[in-house]
Amino acid sequence: MDAFTLPPLSERAPLPPYVMPLCLFTLITALSLPATYNLRFLLLLTIAVPTLATLPFYTTGSVSNDYWVGSSFGIWTFTAVDYLLLSRPEKEFWRVQRKGPARDIGEGSVEEEREKSRWDGVGWSVEKWLWSAGIWLAPRGVGWSWEVKNLAPKKPAGYPSWKFLLTHLLRALTFYILVDICQIYIHTLPQARDPPALLSAEPALGQVALAWLFWAEAYVFLNLALSFTVVLATLSGIWEPRDFPDAFGRLRDAWSVRQFWGRTWHQLLRRPVSSFGRSAVRLLGFRKGTNASSYTQLYAGFVVSALIHTAATFFIARRDTGDMRFFISQAVAITLEDVVIATAVRLGLQSAGWLGKIIGYLWVIAWLSYSLRGWVGGGIAVGLWVPQALPYSPVSRAMELLEGYRH
Repeated sequence: MDAFTLPPLSERAPLPPYVMPLCLFTLITALSLPATYNLRFLLLLTIAVPTLATLPFYTTGSVSNDYWVGSSFGIWTFTAVDYLLLSRPEKEFWRVQRKGPARDIGEGSVEEEREKSRWDGVGWSVEKWLWSAGIWLAPRGVGWSWEVKNLAPKKPAGYPSWKFLLTHLLRALTFYILVDICQIYIHTLPQARDPPALLSAEPALGQVALAWLFWAEAYVFLNLALSFTVVLATLSGIWEPRDFPDAFGRLRDAWSVRQFWGRTWHQLLRRPVSSFGRSAVRLLGFRKGTNASSYTQLYAGFVVSALIHTAATFFIARRDTGDMRFFISQAVAITLEDVVIATAVRLGLQSAGWLGKIIGYLWVIAWLSYSLRGWVGGGIAVGLWVPQALPYSPVSRAMELLEGYRH
């Protein structure tokens, strides 16, 4: 096997603990270098790219953890292209939210103008490296000039940290128990065995139910991981409660497929997705505000999201397991949805009120129930649903105690 041939999945070496931190450290350092492509590309080509390229040669020993390593690979790759090629960070990225009681930087103020040019033409320094780290560690840009749209409401300045920590500790505990319940049930399913049973072997309603269970577990697990991260970040004293608006929006806002993806589902990929969409519009020369611009951004965004998810499944299957079809179909559904809504408006039905919302909710549930099956089925087929045991299972322990009490 030569250096450019990927080993079979069963022959991968264990992932060294330094590889992922080294990748992130190198990417942060590249952005902190002077804004000349020669230096940045030299660092990327000599360290970052070779290190990222080694990731498919390794395994964590867990299918689900390998999936997250692949996700990081996809996210970091597209984000690096965004930050280092498609954007001008020194001119476009600055902090607008200040820590502590200090007044935030107002739009159009002298302070904002000073912040805009603060790093322009500046060479490398520890302070600039920390600026770069702040950008890389804020995927939604909270508190930055490029904060993504449609975030959940933020906590006000000065919100008590102890109260915020207590809330997220309780949330983390709740989500931990919910993950535990999900995994205990999933362990009983043939789709979680090795080799797994195919989702397509189930009746249609069974496929829908298991697809929603798969996604519910992902939703709960993401919330658990994010709450845990929020607790550690707040305890560090570097970040404040208002730096962490909830990752997911309100379910009641998901009255259309567009609303679901734009407001209810997490916005952790919004920056690279939006950046590539805007770049596609500029490349094609479409005017801002036109349908051509809007739908180019829509489809380009879902293509990028599909590629990021495909990178994740490549790490566990070496192939696409339905990611591209699923995400492109979401853009198609939004397009058809827009046509129906525009037609309803022309017919004078735009103020359907609660009845329109109910129809919208039913449409979203029906569409996701249909489209999720193929995507989830592809993941299940490659073992993505083989659950990993939690460090401690409070639900199993409670069940054992209850069983002992009965006897």
